Amino acid sequence: MSAGAPAQAFPSKLLRNVAGVWFGPAAERALLASVDVLVSEGRVTQVGSELAAPDGCEVIEAAHLLVLPGFVNAHHHLTQQLTRTISPGGDVFEWLAACYPVWARLTAAQAGIGARIGLAELALTGVTTTADLSYYFPAGRPDIFDAQIEAARDIGIRMLAVRGGMLDVGDAVRGRIGDSIASTIESPDTLLAELERAATQYHGPAQESMLRIGMGLTEPLWEAPSLMRELAALAEAHGLAAHTHLHPRPGDLEACAPGSIADRLAELGWWNDRLWVAHGTRLDAGLLDRMIADGVGFVTCPSSNARLGTSLAPAWRFAERGGLPSIGVDGAASNDGGDMLGEIRLTWQIQRHASSGSEYFAGLTPRTVLDWATVGGAKALGWQGLGELTIGGLADLACFDVSGLEYVGAQDLLDALVLCGVSHRAELVLVGGKAVVRDGRLVGVDEDELAHQGRAATLELFTS
Repeated sequence: MSAGAPAQAFPSKLLRNVAGVWFGPAAERALLASVDVLVSEGRVTQVGSELAAPDGCEVIEAAHLLVLPGFVNAHHHLTQQLTRTISPGGDVFEWLAACYPVWARLTAAQAGIGARIGLAELALTGVTTTADLSYYFPAGRPDIFDAQIEAARDIGIRMLAVRGGMLDVGDAVRGRIGDSIASTIESPDTLLAELERAATQYHGPAQESMLRIGMGLTEPLWEAPSLMRELAALAEAHGLAAHTHLHPRPGDLEACAPGSIADRLAELGWWNDRLWVAHGTRLDAGLLDRMIADGVGFVTCPSSNARLGTSLAPAWRFAERGGLPSIGVDGAASNDGGDMLGEIRLTWQIQRHASSGSEYFAGLTPRTVLDWATVGGAKALGWQGLGELTIGGLADLACFDVSGLEYVGAQDLLDALVLCGVSHRAELVLVGGKAVVRDGRLVGVDEDELAHQGRAATLELFTS
């Protein structure tokens, strides 16, 4: 089976007497209690009371489980997985200056182990689909991308793997680490060739595909408009989504004058409904409105922003104006944990604080951010069919045990999942009907051995 092929069908599963199921299309879904959920041929086939189990069906007693559509993590950097806790007291430029010399030594073998760890952490907290933006491939090591794809296949979650790039680390970082880093950055010709290879070799556009390819850059390359146009044309030819960081900084505004950033990106072929942007910490009202009108997606990554001391992303303003934000865990170098449920909780807390005093405040409930983490992520990635638990929909399910002490006294299970603590592992995670997490542990992956491999790879990376 190729990396982008649809998941194979797995034996039917009947989740019996589920404590709560968040069921229905996004606009009208409701929390149903004490119902059964039948999964067959990789899709949800029935939801109701006292369903009959087909021949050969596995019956799972689920009176302790809250069942949701799987989370969609809309922004990550798997190449950073082995570089946690670097420069925790530094600003963003000090942090980057500390990271790049280490990232320059990353091998494909190390990247593969790191990606398995990052993807495992996501799966264990309910993620069934993740986006990843890998943009720094030390010259001569494009196989890092292939190693990450192999890791996603091993862990078993869907991935939109953005084959990204960069041309420079920027003056602020180069001034701290010197010019030698320039020799490790791949050329524009290599970037274009590798994007073409990734799209041709791996992209699976079907709804049930396990792998899609995207096109991206760590930052828009205002100084290289011809390259941006070539990348956009290549992405359009292959039907790829596009992704980048967009803050925007004063230099971005100057580079795009006298028009707006949206005008400039449109001119370069990037500004359309296949683009979603990360962080958005300085997006103003006009740009938010333009994003919503033109279908450009927005992903907020609160842990990363808090760690690096950047501005808070106006996700609540995007939602207030009619947009649907998404949520990203971000890379392990700027979010030293990989807990999607924790990121959802922090998103709710920060955006509630930021929106205090506004009319939108009362509507920013735990269900709101659960929408962002499910259908919001699906919309950002342009991947229809994700983020909803519906009859005939993909059987991508995240199931959490809500019978523990931390949930005692909770009046609503969905609220409780977001509010009552963090770092809760999912009890059961299905992707296309296949269990990738069962009884709170990865299926088919020895977590202890993977941790051992990760520690060895980290030591090798930092001492090479």
